[in-house]
Amino acid sequence: MLDGQVLDDPGRGVLVPPEQRSCGLVFQEHLLFPHLDALANVAFGPRRRGASKSEATTVARDWLDRLGVADVAHHRPRHMSGGESQRVALARALAVGPRLLLLDEPSMGLAPMIVETIFSIISQIRDAGTTVFVVEQNATQALRLADRGYVMENGRIVFGGPAADLLHDERVRAVYLGESVET
Repeated sequence: MLDGQVLDDPGRGVLVPPEQRSCGLVFQEHLLFPHLDALANVAFGPRRRGASKSEATTVARDWLDRLGVADVAHHRPRHMSGGESQRVALARALAVGPRLLLLDEPSMGLAPMIVETIFSIISQIRDAGTTVFVVEQNATQALRLADRGYVMENGRIVFGGPAADLLHDERVRAVYLGESVET
């Protein structure tokens, strides 16, 4: 369920097609369509949701510009750097105006200045009402963005709570933020 709408319930015969769900997803591998340039990759979602080609192109150009990759609009993924590809994947996820945004390691391999830009945009999206779920190795970034945080070890949640509390939790500070803790 998302915002009260059932997306998948086989027992009731409900299955909302992915393109009709209000979700954006960015994988670690980015998974851009290799046969499409960046502009077409980002415009894909709006087009699948019924936007005209010109509307979808306008939305795509805006997101590419906001994420600082407008200059690769006509490049295919194999001609982009990892950071450019990652930002194009994020633009593609945001172009559909998702109510839920799922991000897997959005800061991985990016320069600190680009990470700040991306997390600023993610914060704006969250503040506008989109639920954002982030899996992130950079605990400082994740907790600055989050309302709540969870710490996982070996695929299991070991503890969690309000992000502000976790930023001051000695277990998080020592292990995940690399700070020494007085005993």
